[in-house]
Amino acid sequence: GGGGGNEPQGREGFLSKIPFFKFFTNSKFSVSNVNKYYVGVKPQPTLIPVSSRRRSIVMQGLRPHSPRKVAFTLAEVLITLGIIGVVAAMTMPMLIAKHQKITTVAQLQKAYSTLSQAFTMAQKDYGDISQWEFKPENPENGDSQSLQDALDIFANRYLIPYLRVVTLCKGGNQAKQDCTYSWYTPSGQEINFVYSSNNDNYRFILNNTNMIMLAYDNYQGDFSMGSVLIYVDINGLQKPNTFGKDVFVMNLRSNADKLKMFGEGLPRDTLLNRSTWGCADTGRTTNTAIYCGALIQNDGWQIKDDYPWF
Repeated sequence: GGGGGNEPQGREGFLSKIPFFKFFTNSKFSVSNVNKYYVGVKPQPTLIPVSSRRRSIVMQGLRPHSPRKVAFTLAEVLITLGIIGVVAAMTMPMLIAKHQKITTVAQLQKAYSTLSQAFTMAQKDYGDISQWEFKPENPENGDSQSLQDALDIFANRYLIPYLRVVTLCKGGNQAKQDCTYSWYTPSGQEINFVYSSNNDNYRFILNNTNMIMLAYDNYQGDFSMGSVLIYVDINGLQKPNTFGKDVFVMNLRSNADKLKMFGEGLPRDTLLNRSTWGCADTGRTTNTAIYCGALIQNDGWQIKDDYPWF
């Protein structure tokens, strides 16, 4: 109501009406002075609302002194990729060629080892090579039938029984076309060994894809020495079918004691540069670069930098 003007107002007036607080309102311990004399109460920390704290944390991440994240621009990425592409274009051909050379040497060495082992086993059964009967009956004129008969004996008696043959193509009129495909000289000229009635070679394919062709060596027109040329395509029908790359020549003579790479034992310069059969020779249309296998063998079964890797 409208009380007298001497009645305490506000919070203190309200408390003074309660008996418990009358003592304090009538003494020096008034409500307004409680904080002065109430010893032992520590001031309470001010509480900050959660929402305010979150805003403070977020703002700290935007302060000027915070570390900046570094990234490449699109231009920098494109320039880097361009440099990598140029380097790859320059080095990839060399790496591919090196791999091809290593693979070629491994396949050639394996083919030579396989055929050498076959002839070694044949010698255990038939004695020294000098006693083998594979010379043509009429060597003086190179009679085709005589050559075919001699090659048939040579292949089926001294070689094929000791190998794993998957395709037997033979030669002459009995030849199958499974082994007929073109070979090439290092210069790219085609050499097509087409079977015919007077064909004097003999072919078969091994289980490791080696294609073997046997032919009599009539060097200087002399068949009497009993020399058989053994052409080996180390990867069969697969390209490049080129002398010096995957076609190599070996040789077995009746006066020898083992299979040899054709040209084995000749000086290195002859194997590389001889104008007729040298590995670097590309001018002939037949039997060109047939010393390449012997050159690889001479160099410790490796293809050196001066090898004409066409």
